[in-house]
Amino acid sequence: SVYPEERENMIPEGIDGIARIGLLFLDGDDFEEVLIDQEAHTDYRFAPFNRLRRCLSKIEVLDPQLDVSAILWRFIPGNSYVAEPIIVGNALPQTGWRRIYAGPMLRQAYLTGGRAVQEYGAGCASYYYGFRNSDQDIVGVLELLVGRGYRKDVDSNEMFMEPVAYADDED
Repeated sequence: SVYPEERENMIPEGIDGIARIGLLFLDGDDFEEVLIDQEAHTDYRFAPFNRLRRCLSKIEVLDPQLDVSAILWRFIPGNSYVAEPIIVGNALPQTGWRRIYAGPMLRQAYLTGGRAVQEYGAGCASYYYGFRNSDQDIVGVLELLVGRGYRKDVDSNEMFMEPVAYADDED
């Protein structure tokens, strides 16, 4: 076993060090198998989902000094302009849980497999890293969201029903 003071010296500093460790353990093959239907986004295979989620949770606590949320993004097959967060550690990304138009930094990480950074201001930033399967194909993007200061969780109203606008009714 490793003593806590030794553990601190084993982890490379900063977000890139955390990402390097995380990318070693993220299984791209599990990521490709996690969805039962690739066109839908709510039906998961539990074994790969749990392995990936456990990995994200461990990534988030590698450096207790940093406020890190880990998110795995999937791009819609055949459309590298649309992405959605499939698995999250402790919080949702800035955009929530829905499919989005993939911004330039998210797309860059997906297309190149490299690192890209999206700054939000006030010390908050998303660090994107493409990750691969066993065939070395880029299958998704790991986002490390740093410095947000709060956790954005899934609200059941947001997830399961569309908002309805009601006319003012005096009755």
